[in-house]
Amino acid sequence: MVVIRLMYVGVFAELTSRDREEIFLEEGVSLTQLLQTLAEKYGEKFRKELFSGSRSQQTLVMLNGVRIDPQAMDKMRLKDGDILVISPILPLGG
Repeated sequence: MVVIRLMYVGVFAELTSRDREEIFLEEGVSLTQLLQTLAEKYGEKFRKELFSGSRSQQTLVMLNGVRIDPQAMDKMRLKDGDILVISPILPLGG
């Protein structure tokens, strides 16, 4: 069993009604599998925000402070104590 700490920002915090939680997973679960589990748990609106269009353009996923390329998520195996942040990409500008 591994414990993953999740942090939600923006619309993801609104859709989950929380800004953080801990989730217990079997060892060897991929990042993609975790995201699919969260989409099942929090429903269709969460799923659409997370997976609509290209994840790299819509959603920022960071694991232990490092932005994760959507193409690499299937290969990434989560480890005990990992910290995952899920955030919409915030527009910058003035």
